[in-house]
Amino acid sequence: MFDFESYRSLIQTFKHMRRYYRIVVNVGAYQVMGFDLFGNQIIIDSRHFPSLKTLYIPSEIDVFLIAFMCTYIKNGMTCVDIGAGCGYYSLLLDGLVGQEGRVYSFESNEDCFELLKYNILHNKSQATICFNYSIAKDDQLELDKFFQDTDATIDYFFINLEIPILPVLKSIRHHMENHLSMKIMFTLDPQKKSSNLQLFQYLNECNYEIATLPSLKSIEDVESLEMHHLIPIIIGNQI
Repeated sequence: MFDFESYRSLIQTFKHMRRYYRIVVNVGAYQVMGFDLFGNQIIIDSRHFPSLKTLYIPSEIDVFLIAFMCTYIKNGMTCVDIGAGCGYYSLLLDGLVGQEGRVYSFESNEDCFELLKYNILHNKSQATICFNYSIAKDDQLELDKFFQDTDATIDYFFINLEIPILPVLKSIRHHMENHLSMKIMFTLDPQKKSSNLQLFQYLNECNYEIATLPSLKSIEDVESLEMHHLIPIIIGNQI
């Protein structure tokens, strides 16, 4: 059962903590080093703006996402990070699932992937496996087949902001239908109106429950949202 009180408490804690995570140091060409909210040292490619922004000062949306992860994800769970960048969220997930769990981290950009591998190794992360695959392009990895071949049951699935959401969801539909407890989290971009309409049509066809963060209030269509800013979304067969 989701502990909503703990979730709200963590939001306030991380809102306070994020004020102190603004120091980053140049360590090489297009590379800066800093620390995440849990003290993991991480090097990122400064040309990857979402990673740089999150490392310099996590946004309010980052706080909502991280607080949900810390409340929902337990030791021993299996998680997926799509579009992992240099590993900010993969490191967080790795710490939450512990040695008994597993994190599958996917990143298609070669430069980011090399830093992803370095950050996972440097922080002695034991649960994370990194893959240099494209998920939502012509050469996309078919995730249903991938997880069937690895005999993995996914508990939590995180799709980063730059990744097209609908192709990823279609590639894991079979897994979603057969694992009713799985949760998928992503962020809606208000500028992608046409894509958002297609996405919600698909979600409704699949009868997924949809809720926004931080309220976890259920919604049925994109028109019910005030789309003036990025909106974090959680979906599942049950919320």
